[in-house]
Amino acid sequence: MKENQNMKEDNFAAIGIGAMIVFIALILVAAVASAVIIQTGEKLQQNAQDTGDDTQNSMRGKIKILGGYLETGGDYNIVVVASPGSSDIDQGEIIVTLHCGANSDTLLGGTANVGLTALDGGAATSITAAEGFLLSLNPTNCVTGEITMHLHVKGMGTTYEVFEVPGNAGESLV
Repeated sequence: MKENQNMKEDNFAAIGIGAMIVFIALILVAAVASAVIIQTGEKLQQNAQDTGDDTQNSMRGKIKILGGYLETGGDYNIVVVASPGSSDIDQGEIIVTLHCGANSDTLLGGTANVGLTALDGGAATSITAAEGFLLSLNPTNCVTGEITMHLHVKGMGTTYEVFEVPGNAGESLV
């Protein structure tokens, strides 16, 4: 007796396995791509945060110059306030640098060469944004001609102004 066995080949399962492999590969590629996008977004956010912090630090201690005049005896009186958004600026944190041609003067706040008084004449130890202050400078080298003045606040902002020293006391500098 002969038995007839006709076996039919079934290849539908092989096609299903191939589709499943392609599907898993697509999921892996999407996972890697999303990880790269998330990492890039986090890096951009951190850079923006650092830039914002740096800008805030440079603005929180910035001095705004409102005007100035030459006093009898050669002192420069500069009317200043703290810029909007600034915290109070202690007199000891101020460094004034004057440049005039080949000469320069560096004056430190709180010394004999830099005085700070309120516009009402009262004593002051810090500059605020609420009211104006008179910053009195007594330079030794830069007394005539065109002068570039830089007002630095330690660890914070810098402001500069270029002015011509007038010939007569009481005349405007800035």
